[in-house]
Amino acid sequence: QALEGLWDLFDLCRYPEQVRRAPAGNRCSYADMGRCDAPCDGSAPIEAYRAHCRAAWHFACGGIQEWTVDATRRMQAAAAERQYERAGLIKRQLAFAEKWKRDRSPRIRPDEQFNDLLAIPVTRRRAHKLFLFRRGHLTDGPVLLDRRLAVEASKWLTEALARDPEAVDSTIRMEQTWLVAHFLQHKEAQSAIRVPLPTGELPGELAEVLREQAEFRLRTGVANGSV
Repeated sequence: QALEGLWDLFDLCRYPEQVRRAPAGNRCSYADMGRCDAPCDGSAPIEAYRAHCRAAWHFACGGIQEWTVDATRRMQAAAAERQYERAGLIKRQLAFAEKWKRDRSPRIRPDEQFNDLLAIPVTRRRAHKLFLFRRGHLTDGPVLLDRRLAVEASKWLTEALARDPEAVDSTIRMEQTWLVAHFLQHKEAQSAIRVPLPTGELPGELAEVLREQAEFRLRTGVANGSV
């Protein structure tokens, strides 16, 4: 839904494989409807399409207010010129932008702040499996008994943060980021312990946080096992 909305807002190509073939790509119906500049067949220079992509990226990374002001101006201008269909389209786009601001913006962080310690309960055991996620790098950690979680997790995390993450290519980093983001939005994440590390450093109160979280889950029965 997010991607489709960005396609709509910025008239991005729905068939990137055709853009990669430019200027020998096949033109689609969106271009015929005026909803795409058709860089695929050379109708528009590829640099112009890159500008659309950069604008979409800027919007997704926090430039919503700037886009909203401009879109409101364009909607009012279209209505004044009696281009009611165009004005209605921009009105729907503004509704999407408001939904993005409300529902998606709070989940989006720069990659340098996307660092988390995850402790996922082990099925049928009073234990947790540790993972460290740092800017697209997922580090596999040990399985720790709950009674030793606070102390040993702090020790492992200290050592893991001191090491440079293993070099992986951008595709793997993207897949691992998707995996972690998907997990955090899934109901299984409710039984896991998540400690955000926005600065990528070890928080001084980590041991206490882990102890409280583990005790709370055992007391309330939330930790029903995930891995």
